[in-house]
Amino acid sequence: MKPTTIEFSFDDAKLDAINIFLKDKNATLSEELDRFMDALYKKHVPQAVREFIEKKEAEDAKASPPQRPTRKKPSADRNAVSGEETDGGATTRPSEEKPV
Repeated sequence: MKPTTIEFSFDDAKLDAINIFLKDKNATLSEELDRFMDALYKKHVPQAVREFIEKKEAEDAKASPPQRPTRKKPSADRNAVSGEETDGGATTRPSEEKPV
């Protein structure tokens, strides 16, 4: 599920008070807002629509292959490691000459 940001105004003093008392209960505003939004969603969105959204999300997850991490190319600024040539042609150890 792709998260969306919601922005709204609220009295600063009230927000500070909420955060102080939530901290006493080992809770965070973010957790409380998540629970509130879930309850609001369940209260106002019909069950059939919620089921449809869940099925669609499951299908989307199956259809898209998992993202494989990509390897970063080595930086030109780094030092060569043993046996590796740098851009200037120098190596960190002498190369072994092969017989012709």
